[in-house]
Amino acid sequence: MKAAIYRRYGPPDVVQIADVPRPDLGTKDVLVKVRATGHFIFLDRRDAVVRAMRRFFRAVLSPS
Repeated sequence: MKAAIYRRYGPPDVVQIADVPRPDLGTKDVLVKVRATGHFIFLDRRDAVVRAMRRFFRAVLSPS
């Protein structure tokens, strides 16, 4: 199976995709197949934009 691995700390280019043996699973273990991932910073930025838009529209649309 393929896995993203790194052998040292560093920038994103230290992460490599490699073939690794499938792990032996115990009775209480789970093997998760990841189809897609995202980076948390994108979610944080989007959330900040949504919050800013809410504040803006509340200020514009609120009766004076």
